[in-house]
Amino acid sequence: MNVIRSVSEQWHKAEFAHQLHIYLSQEQVINDLFVGATNKATICNIIAAMIESPIKLNDEKYKIDQNSIFDCFFQCFHLLFIKEVEHHSLTQAEQLILSISVYFANKINQQPDSVDISDLQKSAHIITAMSRLEIVRKEHRKSQCNMG
Repeated sequence: MNVIRSVSEQWHKAEFAHQLHIYLSQEQVINDLFVGATNKATICNIIAAMIESPIKLNDEKYKIDQNSIFDCFFQCFHLLFIKEVEHHSLTQAEQLILSISVYFANKINQQPDSVDISDLQKSAHIITAMSRLEIVRKEHRKSQCNMG
């Protein structure tokens, strides 16, 4: 029975990843980020694996809008932020997820009247954390430099 539940959960995650892929494909700025070896399907599958599965609506589709997508990226951002601070390395796919998270955070900050206050707080959190992460990255590069 556990195998059936596991397969079912993976199926739901795959469905969510597919719908996320369709949503992200509508954003030209995000499409422009995919010039390297990592494709959008890979990013969407990683996101679906990292987050708790969203709730399906009555018509068996996931709620895919800016707020729900931003929440997914916010969850991923937290996990990846901690990973980079502790281990000082992220894969290309994980770095893309951080970049897309920052893109959505900036997009939400540009429209403060049309978004929820909690999304504004999350976006401010992402932007602040990313600026701190840049400082940590610079310090790490300096410590790794063996010229002296």
